[in-house]
Formats: sequence, C-alpha cells, structure tokens
Amino acid sequence: MAKKTKQSYGNYIIDNKEEILKRKKKIIKLKKTMLLLVVMISILITLALTLPTFNLSEILVSGLVNLSEDGVKTTTKLQKGTNIFKIKTKKIEKELEKNPYILEATIIRKYPNKLSIAINERKIAFYTEISGGFYVIDDKGVVLEKKESIEGIEALRIEGIDETCLKIGEQIKNIDEDKIKAICNIHKFIKENSLFEKYNIIKLEVNDFVDLKLYVNNLHMKLGTVDKVNSKVARGFSIIESGTLGEMKGYVDVSFEGNPVIYKEK
Repeated sequence: MAKKTKQSYGNYIIDNKEEILKRKKKIIKLKKTMLLLVVMISILITLALTLPTFNLSEILVSGLVNLSEDGVKTTTKLQKGTNIFKIKTKKIEKELEKNPYILEATIIRKYPNKLSIAINERKIAFYTEISGGFYVIDDKGVVLEKKESIEGIEALRIEGIDETCLKIGEQIKNIDEDKIKAICNIHKFIKENSLFEKYNIIKLEVNDFVDLKLYVNNLHMKLGTVDKVNSKVARGFSIIESGTLGEMKGYVDVSFEGNPVIYKEK
C-alpha cells in the first residue's frame, strides 16, 4: 500500500512538474519582494530618524483663551531640533491635560518639521471669593484655580460654598451631581441669552439648596429647589424683561408652579 502511494506521488510530480516549478518560483519571488520591502522600510525609518529635515522647527498652538502660548510650550518641554518621530505625543498630551484649564489636548505632526497643539480649554462660568482670593470654576463645576483678581472675567458669582469643597482640578465636593447641574444650567441660560450684558447679575446664592436665590439688579429671584430650575429662571427673567418691575426692590418668587409672587420692599 505504501509502495503504491509513493508511486502515485511520483506520478503526480512528473505530471505536474511545470505547475510545481511555477509555484516554487512564485514563492521565491514573494520572499525576495518581502525582503526588499523590509530593507526599504528599514532604510526609510533610519532616514526619518536621522535626517535634519525632520527636526522640529516650529510649534503651533491653537485654542487658547486663558492660558498663554509660552506656558503651554514650557509644559511640553519640547526643544527645537528634536526629531519629530521621536516625540511621544500621547505622553505630552497627558502632561498638558494635568492643567485644570485644559479639557483636552491634541498633538498632530505637521510634516516635515512642525507640531500642532490644539487646546480645548474649560470655560470659566463661576467665581467665589474666599480667604482673600477668588476661586474660578468652569461650566461643569470643576475648580480651575485661585486668583488674586477676576478683572476681565465674565462669570457668575456664587455664595455659600465652603472652601473645604473646593479643590483645584476637581469638581465641587460635598454637593451632589443634580445640584451642580442646576448651578451650571442657570449660568448656561444667562450666557446663551446674553443676560450678563442686559442686567446687573450680582450673584447666585446657594447657602441653602432648598432655596436658591439669584440676585439681579435691585431684586432677587427665589428659585426654590433644583427641580425644573431652567424653567424657573426663564420665568423669572421673563417677568423682569416685561418691564413692569422697574427699579423695584424686593423679590420674585418662582419657586412653585402657578402665578409667581412679587414682593416689593416698602
């Protein structure tokens, strides 16, 4: 049986000799092509890592609002003349994102010798004055820094948050997510409707989250709890914009459904 199998195999070789030779030639050709590709890739990598053409000559930074270009460049620790292929962009992005102001940093190589750094900054929305300084907070409730001055910053003043709740780089502590969201929604409504420009919006009082108060001009809105705070703020400003209150001192209570209560101080 074994003898017959060997003979059959021999006959197959004889009958298909040309086809087998073609196959072998293809395999040899493929191996040579693969070897050539490996050599070419190796040469290209070597050239890319050694040619001065690919040495960093310029760093482009975009998206800055509060941060300085020099500050961003200093954080990257990048030096001109460094080969751009040797730069670990992901590592630098993570280093940049340690800055509380930076929500996201994206680095792109601009061949042959430039780097583009796109910064997505957090947006300042609030500030609170504590211990002789000003904590600035973004529109998601993240504490960005403590400053000596807030000159030139358009933000809503909040009162009633203890300093122990404020840690730079982190969201306001000891306040649940719904309450933070409510504060942020109030600022968003004011910002999107350009109300900072129309009115003297003094502060948002959050001493008691059962009774939020927004101080505008000479009066304040009693907003009550965080439930449906968007519609409450909208109702409050609608009453103010109607012009019927003038320079009235007192409050508008929109903390409940139904007709609001308007109280005028005597």
